[in-house]
Amino acid sequence: MLENNTNLFKNIGIIPARGGSKGIPQKNIVRLNGLPLINYTISAGLKSKYLSKVVVSSDDDKILKISKKAGADVLKRPAHLAKDSTHINEAITDVIENLSQNNENFDLAVVLQPTSPLRNFKHIDDAFELLYNSKRTSLISVYELGVFPNKCFTINEKGFLNGLVDNDKPFANRQDLPMTFMPNGAIYIFKIKDYIENNFSFPIKQIVPFIMSKSDSIDIDNYGDIDKVAEMLNKNEEK
Repeated sequence: MLENNTNLFKNIGIIPARGGSKGIPQKNIVRLNGLPLINYTISAGLKSKYLSKVVVSSDDDKILKISKKAGADVLKRPAHLAKDSTHINEAITDVIENLSQNNENFDLAVVLQPTSPLRNFKHIDDAFELLYNSKRTSLISVYELGVFPNKCFTINEKGFLNGLVDNDKPFANRQDLPMTFMPNGAIYIFKIKDYIENNFSFPIKQIVPFIMSKSDSIDIDNYGDIDKVAEMLNKNEEK
């Protein structure tokens, strides 16, 4: 159980940012309204009142240099932890273990992907406060999907349709189906002790949902996303 008291906990923000990217070369530092993309996430982490340290983990020296200039601590990630097949848990574990070896231990960690530039420090603070007030130890940011996966089918090995959940749900009235939510990758908070005890994996029980708007949940994947977010940021500045 957690209490909402900033003096009781040392929390760390971890930004995983490997150099490889297929859709946009050097995506994590592509320019967005004149700033490297990763700067938006670093700024959000540094402004959060619940984080005492923000660390960028990357195999790319250019990303590390830009991140350090933006005010983050940096950790050079080994090349074998920066492959397309590398699971994010491996990068997170590398950060936690490196800090522990330097006698830097933290209570909670929040993973902030650098491709979520519209997630700001207020989102992070609100997420921490929601988690503290819930008396739980893990949280994931989500947005309402707006579609009903329960109505979907799969095709079985014989070529026939099967309901994704069961064979009745595809024919149910939408108002009788539960709302569905998609993780947006912007915020993952977890208790580090639980993470270690769960074999260095995100805890999956009693996860608190932090609901964000679909617009704030944009994950930069292509140049069209860059243009869309740039336009949104310009409109916010005008306001």
